Amino acid sequence: MRDLLVVVLLFFFVNSYGQDFTDLVKEKEQSIVLIKTFDKDGLPLKQGTGFFIDSSGKLITNYHIFQNAYGASVYTYDHNEYFIDQLLSSSKVKDIAVFTIKNPLKKEFKFNTIAKEKPQKGEDIFIIGNPQGLENSISRGIISGIHNVDKYGTFYQITAAISPGSSGSPIYNMKGNVIGLASYQLEEGQNINFATDIISLNELKNNDGLLLPINIKKKLPKDKSSAINLLDSLQSNHDSLTILFLNKFISEYPSSFEGYLMRGNIYASFYTWKFCKIIDTLCNNKYIMLAEKDFEKAIDLAPRNPKVYLVIANSKYGCYNYLKRAIIDNWSLTGILKDINSCKQFDESYEKFSRLSLTATVQEELNNYEEELEIYNEMIRIQPNNDNPYCWRGLLKYYHFNDVQGSLKDLDRAIELKPFCNYISWKANIEYEINDYSSALKDLRKLLNSCSESIYKNHDTYYKISSILFQINGDKNEALNAINKSITLRKSYDFYPLNKDDSKYFLLRCYIYQNLELYKNALIDINKAFELTPNEEIPIY
Repeated sequence: MRDLLVVVLLFFFVNSYGQDFTDLVKEKEQSIVLIKTFDKDGLPLKQGTGFFIDSSGKLITNYHIFQNAYGASVYTYDHNEYFIDQLLSSSKVKDIAVFTIKNPLKKEFKFNTIAKEKPQKGEDIFIIGNPQGLENSISRGIISGIHNVDKYGTFYQITAAISPGSSGSPIYNMKGNVIGLASYQLEEGQNINFATDIISLNELKNNDGLLLPINIKKKLPKDKSSAINLLDSLQSNHDSLTILFLNKFISEYPSSFEGYLMRGNIYASFYTWKFCKIIDTLCNNKYIMLAEKDFEKAIDLAPRNPKVYLVIANSKYGCYNYLKRAIIDNWSLTGILKDINSCKQFDESYEKFSRLSLTATVQEELNNYEEELEIYNEMIRIQPNNDNPYCWRGLLKYYHFNDVQGSLKDLDRAIELKPFCNYISWKANIEYEINDYSSALKDLRKLLNSCSESIYKNHDTYYKISSILFQINGDKNEALNAINKSITLRKSYDFYPLNKDDSKYFLLRCYIYQNLELYKNALIDINKAFELTPNEEIPIY
């Protein structure tokens, strides 16, 4: 009798749980939408999933669904079609877009609630999406991993399937609250899928999706703080749409320095070069004068704000570095130092490391190497585990103070902190120049084995390897292979024909051929070296 009661209760529990989940799915699938995007010719581009987060028509999906799209349609659970009205916030990095649809009849939609607490590893989840256009398909699984990635935030590794068309689907906990956004699948892995954390959605201040070509309302947020955050997120784009937003912001907030500062920064940047031919100095002058006017207004509105002076200094230096001259007197290197000192005067702690870095760069341009060295010393005292100042100090010591050991020690420290390929390359070049061939060969091979970028696997790297092997009486066949690779790469630069500086490659190979008793090949290369340098002496190894 007792066993029978247990069986009955267990059956009731399982059946109740299954029924509850069925009801939960029926409720939630009404909040899911299918999104179809179109290219500039109106042809289908891609499709994905989205979901409502309020009753009036606010939705969430992946940013990448709208990339390269010129139009989009949203299809709700009842198969009605809607069009996108406004993009409220978006982030390409986090792959999230929040938008509204046009809802002239003020229809109320079923919507989802964002969970207040983040999920735990092993927690049950389910997804409702539109894989391959199969509307409102269900997929169940668990949170199999939680990963925090700098800049990108939190990602959940899930076992529930994500297929094309499911991007942008909500990830639900078993209470029916949304904990994540279906993002992507690792193609090399079987059933390895990832979802973006959505609980921190309120922290999303960017709206870089406003620069996408899709036909939607593009306007500033009504809140001033949100508008400034939006403009900050668009700063790196330097295009006419960003200028349009800035003009609108300045019109609405004429007493706010931020608009003038940002617009001046764009006028002084590569935005200018998009509209000016390099040789058209009058056009360059025009935009720089516009930038100067905006910078003066920003200083007038916020004369004691250190940010104003540091942004202006960076903008002026970028312009000076590009043009290699100052169009306006106070845009000279000494004028830039004056702006940097104003920043320091009003708040010495404001962006101190960044300010020192810019100061060191300007002092380098002015050949003030003692001052530059002291700045790097101070940067290292402030951030002893930052690789950059060690690298720059190391190069400064070698090229301007003849401190070879100090230079190599600093570069070793930079590589220890971050093994960047350019650090290894600079160190190898110094070792090669001081005839420390054993160390140079080790670092040059490290470049070939560890650095995927072609810039490090260039003709010069192979030439130095070959040269070292030849001079230390190393493996001649390896030396020959390296110089062959070097010459092949050098010849591949169609835009830069061989010249007298390239005679060294053929001369080195000539000596290697001679050492290998391949005299006919050696004769061909020595003739090529003479051909490239008809009126000059050829260096002898």
